[in-house]
Amino acid sequence: RSSGEDAQKRCQELTHDVRRSASANEELSATLQTLKGTNQRLIDEVERQTQEMGALVRQRLLDVEELSRLREDYEKEQATWEQEAKRNEEAERQQCEDRFERAQGRRLAQLDRCGRRARAAA
Repeated sequence: RSSGEDAQKRCQELTHDVRRSASANEELSATLQTLKGTNQRLIDEVERQTQEMGALVRQRLLDVEELSRLREDYEKEQATWEQEAKRNEEAERQQCEDRFERAQGRRLAQLDRCGRRARAAA
């Protein structure tokens, strides 16, 4: 009898251990499913951020190219302004020289006339 009771008690203990293990297994299984879901969400977020970073990098490259083009355009425009300023300066200098020479010619002619009149009056 004691042997049967021991076997029954042992059986009950094993049944209890199996149920406890099954419960723990279910809990672990639920935790695993939760972790899989969390992992998938993280993977999706990493993929989204990777795509966003790719778009930002592409935009940055386009911006760098645009900045380079704008800088080149500005340098060309600045060179054109400098050339135009030099041409305008040269044209103005030439006009000033021409006016000066004409004025000088008139003054020399007046001086010459005055000199002739002074000699004629003397």
